[in-house]
Amino acid sequence: MRTMKNEQPVFPRRGRSTAQGGFGQFQGMLFLTTFLIFGLVGFAGSLEIPFALGRSARSFALFGVDLALPDATGNPGALAFFPKWSIFSTYARPFGVVHVWALSLGGPGLSADVVLLDAGEIGPDVRYRVWGFQGAGALRLGPLGFGGRARFLRPTDPEGSFGLAVDAGVFWQGPVYAGFVSEAILAEFPGEPWPPSFSFALAWPLEFSGFSAILGAAFLDFPVLPTWAFGAEARFGPLSLRGGLHGVSLNLGGGLEFPPFSLDWVFTLHPDLPLSFRVSFALGWP
Repeated sequence: MRTMKNEQPVFPRRGRSTAQGGFGQFQGMLFLTTFLIFGLVGFAGSLEIPFALGRSARSFALFGVDLALPDATGNPGALAFFPKWSIFSTYARPFGVVHVWALSLGGPGLSADVVLLDAGEIGPDVRYRVWGFQGAGALRLGPLGFGGRARFLRPTDPEGSFGLAVDAGVFWQGPVYAGFVSEAILAEFPGEPWPPSFSFALAWPLEFSGFSAILGAAFLDFPVLPTWAFGAEARFGPLSLRGGLHGVSLNLGGGLEFPPFSLDWVFTLHPDLPLSFRVSFALGWP
């Protein structure tokens, strides 16, 4: 279930165009986007980019390690331990290349997300825009959580297409948190490969007098693009400070929480790319 004949890929190849100059610019922009974000930053594949960039600011600051957190939605298995219902609104400007908007709803055992990745006008009457949708559910069995997720990719510009992938996740809550995610177990997208990948993460929650902390590490996207990630978070009352290393990208951010509202932010520094930023606003209940 990988390809369909006579369909156009989400990243178009050389071919016909009514505006050859604009199409050439489009190809260049798309190559730049894929190379910078996929090749240098270290995501598992071009079709994973909208979903990876749709993470909330906290999850992105702890990229990879968030798969082993019970209050993050990156691992569908962890949803079984999600403490309360929350809705997140996220905006990001990755390396000045594209705009990303995301809206996420998560609660005990369930989550849903919608992501829009828009490169804007990149040529005469040519733009690049992709929508991503995903829904997940989980079941808890003692210290274990088992979850599944369906993801739908919908490019609308310059040409419409449609793809889907099915993922699975397992989460263990003990003295140390552990998360395992298998992505694209089943996947289909016309004209583009969507290879399966596996990720594993560990997180160690710590409690101190006056503050709490989380230290974690993850091994991501095997065998497509194996990458190590590390992250740490410290909470001092309503204030959180976070940092993470994903490949060669350094994430630095923080957050403020005044229930039921919270605000999170993160800046991403890369040795060869411009500064990237991301901000999320969340409402939690009950």
